[in-house]
Amino acid sequence: MTQPRLGVVGYLRWGWRQLTSMRTALFLLLLLAIGAVPGSVFPQRSIDPARTEDWISRHETTGPWLDKLGAFEVYSSPWFSAIYLLLFISLIGCILPRTAVHWKALRSKPPRAPKRLARLEAHADGEVDGDLAEVRAAATAVLRRRRYRVASHDDASVSAEKGYLKETGNLVFHTALVTLIIGIAVGYLWGWKADIIVPSGESFVSTVTRYDTFAPGPFVDASSMSPFAIDVKKMSADFNDRKPGATTFGQPRDFEALVDVTEADGNSFTDSIKVNHPLEMKGATVFLLGNGYAPVVTVKDADGKVLYSGATAFLAQDGNYRSTGAIKVGAAKEQFGFVGLFLPTAYIDPDQGPISVFPDTRSPALAMSMYTGELYPNGRPQSVFTLDTASMKKVETKDGKDALRLWLQPGEGATLPDGMGTITFDGIERYAGFSVRHDPGKGLTLWSALAALAGLITTLTIKRRRVFVRLVQVGEVVRVEVAGMSKDDDEGILGVVQEIRDELVGESRTMMTNAMLAQYANYSLAAAALVITVAMLGYALYLAQAVPVRERDEVAAKVPAAVGAPATDEGGDAPAETGTATAVETPMRARKAAGVAGSLSWLGAGFLLLSFALRGFAVDRFPLGNLFEFSIGAAFFAMATFSVAKSRRDLRWLGVFVTAFVVLLLMIASTSWYVEADEVVPSLQSYWLPIHVTVATLAVGVLTVGAIVSGLYLLSDREVGGERFWRKLPSAPALERFSYSLHIIGFPLWTFTLIAGAIWAREAWGAYWTWDPKEVWTFVIWTVYAAYLHARATKNTPRRTANWIAIAGFVCIIINYTVVNFYFIGMHSYAQ
Repeated sequence: MTQPRLGVVGYLRWGWRQLTSMRTALFLLLLLAIGAVPGSVFPQRSIDPARTEDWISRHETTGPWLDKLGAFEVYSSPWFSAIYLLLFISLIGCILPRTAVHWKALRSKPPRAPKRLARLEAHADGEVDGDLAEVRAAATAVLRRRRYRVASHDDASVSAEKGYLKETGNLVFHTALVTLIIGIAVGYLWGWKADIIVPSGESFVSTVTRYDTFAPGPFVDASSMSPFAIDVKKMSADFNDRKPGATTFGQPRDFEALVDVTEADGNSFTDSIKVNHPLEMKGATVFLLGNGYAPVVTVKDADGKVLYSGATAFLAQDGNYRSTGAIKVGAAKEQFGFVGLFLPTAYIDPDQGPISVFPDTRSPALAMSMYTGELYPNGRPQSVFTLDTASMKKVETKDGKDALRLWLQPGEGATLPDGMGTITFDGIERYAGFSVRHDPGKGLTLWSALAALAGLITTLTIKRRRVFVRLVQVGEVVRVEVAGMSKDDDEGILGVVQEIRDELVGESRTMMTNAMLAQYANYSLAAAALVITVAMLGYALYLAQAVPVRERDEVAAKVPAAVGAPATDEGGDAPAETGTATAVETPMRARKAAGVAGSLSWLGAGFLLLSFALRGFAVDRFPLGNLFEFSIGAAFFAMATFSVAKSRRDLRWLGVFVTAFVVLLLMIASTSWYVEADEVVPSLQSYWLPIHVTVATLAVGVLTVGAIVSGLYLLSDREVGGERFWRKLPSAPALERFSYSLHIIGFPLWTFTLIAGAIWAREAWGAYWTWDPKEVWTFVIWTVYAAYLHARATKNTPRRTANWIAIAGFVCIIINYTVVNFYFIGMHSYAQ
């Protein structure tokens, strides 16, 4: 048989169907997550061009090749753009036909009731006195009270359907993603950003030539910018100088720039700019992103003529503000410059050399070396903080045996060799690092993100259900059959059907110091670890002696229904009352051990919550300011998730795995991540901390339990380690369904985390998204879990594949809170 050739139109249709298929969207989503990772590994030109060029120069072989591949401009590279544009097209191709189908479904009646309702997944029946018309009217009223759309296709049946908002939420979510991308594009095309360093006592006017860096969008007209002026009256910083030797000693408490502002219309006012308190103006927003020291230096020639004078910004290299910088004297006949260190509290370490031991100016000093030669070879641009010494010569001492080194303190000066003049260290000014942003698409972006969150929550929480009622008149009574079906995994559909049947049939169903509070917080944490460890042993004893579920169910099936309870799929141990069932009953001591372990699980979670609260009271802030506190919160939410779920179903088999993970997490947090209870850096001093980080912690706690169950499912499906052990757990399908129910709770929470973090970043740093390593990995985690949900919703995707994606998402969470926190440099590097 010869098949017809497709032709050009046929191939185009085939290509369009492939591009808009769920499989392709899933692939592009995962590809986008993978493609974003290199941007967190390699420095990006858009964020730090100097560091990027330095990386390329230090890797002479791989650097140029990676540059050709776009590794240093990942998010504007052609291949990354191709991925998200294809995903964008795929989304539109998915939204349009689904909207048409959904609109048709909204206007149509529920389908006719099947003849054999007993074949549906949920079924219940009963009898009620009355005639057919009365019972049908009662059924219609009952269903309408429950907000079902009702239709009767004949006199003996009623059809009802609800949950249309599920698909509406799905369409809103995907449409919001499209408008989110459009909002970002609007901000990129018509927005601009600029950075400038302004020493205390100086001012600047918002013009292109005044900024240190200026990055306009392709459609920005620089001449139309609003020319406001800002005068920095004072730049102040407050550092923690209590408890020398503590891990938080020297940590910043607050940064503030006091400014006088003059807008384009002549309106003048005074305001302060802080990390989470930007200056909002019409057409621009000013953010305080950095600060440092600017030594005031004067250089004169041999005749006393001033060649260079003013405050020169030095760039801080560590938490104690050991700063590097360059002074470039281009007005001299023979150009020369200085490179060196500014040390706020100088100390000569025998091993490390000159360092600063405290970030405030307790004992400031300026250490410099001198170079002569062309300052700007070939007119190449260079950082204000560095000196290009490739074509310059280092100045040596008079005897020529060593390089010239200058060590100056405020008020001191030095004579330069060869009659080149003098240099004096006149004083110290602080400088403020401002970022000025204009983003016309921020409103659309924000509302799109909120709409996406609302749509996601709607589509994951609402169930699409159909309920059918069929009536048969038997004498003076009417036999009632109620059945239901759902488009998703819906464990509650049977309960709904039974409730409707019941309604029709007439049945129903002392003051302490902060130090003491911090100490008690540590005691509570130790108590929690001990209690949860004992609970783990209790669950282990239960699992070791528990009778395999499937063996018990096989025997229970032979026991009369009046004697034994029906077998469950969740691993319950209902006591048997006959000899046959007693033979497979789990030993009493094992069940008692599990009962004690369950109580200890609640107690351990309570101790974790108490430790969490006491630590917050000890420092008068919300206790989620570092990785140690985050670990306590994640441990609490993992235990709380398990304990709450255990109160609704029999999860004794899961206890040993959850408690073991929590004990391991507490051990690592207490030994490797512990920091004393103290204040947090200014970036975290915001009302967004308890909102954003709490939801992130809750999401991690829920997803942790979900990952454990997914892992058990993957192992159970292959019966790794012996068949008898896995027979003690619920069946593989039951494990998979339980894992999914946890992930559909955790994913909206993580989505909220992503959105709230972007809003907080806009308030703190001036941009919703800067591709900071932590932001990148938060996005990667979201993308991987979104891929899991898409894979889970796709009939052709094996359940094992979907759960492997869920495990990959949890691995990304671990990387995000360990590797990224400690080894990736970014604006979220609080763990260091």
